[in-house]
Amino acid sequence: MTTRIFERRDARNLINAGNSAGHQADGVIVMNTEDLVDAMPPWGTLREEYDYETIQLRSEIPVADRQLVELADCPACPPIHMKVIDGNYFLLAAEHNAEETVRCKLTKVSNEEEAFSLAVTRNCRHGQPLTKDELREIVRQLSGYGWNQVKIAKQLGISQAGVSRLITPPKPVPKPDSPSTKRASAACSQAAEKVPSTELPPEVLTVIGMSGNVTKDSFLQKILGIATSVKADQSKKWACKAVEKLFALIAELQKPTPNNNPDDDSDEIDEPDDDSDRTDDPADDSDIIDDSDDSSDESDLITDCDGSTQDQGARRIEEPGGPSKLGELTGRADSGENRAEGLSTLEQPPGLQNIQTE
Repeated sequence: MTTRIFERRDARNLINAGNSAGHQADGVIVMNTEDLVDAMPPWGTLREEYDYETIQLRSEIPVADRQLVELADCPACPPIHMKVIDGNYFLLAAEHNAEETVRCKLTKVSNEEEAFSLAVTRNCRHGQPLTKDELREIVRQLSGYGWNQVKIAKQLGISQAGVSRLITPPKPVPKPDSPSTKRASAACSQAAEKVPSTELPPEVLTVIGMSGNVTKDSFLQKILGIATSVKADQSKKWACKAVEKLFALIAELQKPTPNNNPDDDSDEIDEPDDDSDRTDDPADDSDIIDDSDDSSDESDLITDCDGSTQDQGARRIEEPGGPSKLGELTGRADSGENRAEGLSTLEQPPGLQNIQTE
């Protein structure tokens, strides 16, 4: 029967023609090269692209020594009947040499699923290594046939964890010209400028994956290289993670650091009894001091103790809407926090005991 779908002669006539030509072995047929190249399987090829150097190497092999192109023999399923299962490189090599015919062999299959799984087996066994994108497409099609991960892993010769990673869709990766990548480059530049010395701290070296003494310039060059080389390839994922860590590092570098200048005593308290090193925060004092009707008494108390305790460190600090330092110490004494620490170094003026009891 003539296969009208592909406009080629039936297999029996091809076998007879090959035998009469004297170069036909048992079970081997001769097919038209152009027809096989044009008629691709319904599932497409297993590969996204072919290596031209490999095709040239295959074309230099004598015709009698080449691997036979394997075709699917399934007359009950015309869409896959006489389609290529294995040997695409040798088929393309014959086309490269402008050969009109190519030697093939038939393999019995029952349906499209069996033909595709057989093609996967052949390519994983002796074909060129498949890329991750090609493997991901194969896993997707086998999953569509109802295969579980264990069966797919056995078919591809990889672990089940590897199949799971192929099934999981990859995270979107920013392109080199995307706004997020540009922001990352700018932020990394600012972070490099914030490094005080010419050598970077160890945590920065850990983030960018470098070791040894690295200067600012090499650090900036490394980061800009990462930002411009980020692609969708799985092998570049470490670059995206490095950029994410750099954002956290930048935030850490931008935090205000304690000021070690002895003339500036507005950052933190060194001694609890030194009231001159503290600054009042109205928001904090509002939680410490009770809102009561004794505001007039408190103002009188501040006026009274301003002169009597001046030589012992207590002084009056006035801010708009803010209480005094002595009021803060009194509130801390009322709350039970550092009672002895706050009052032991201050001389209690007259009337202080009455306010505490109230």
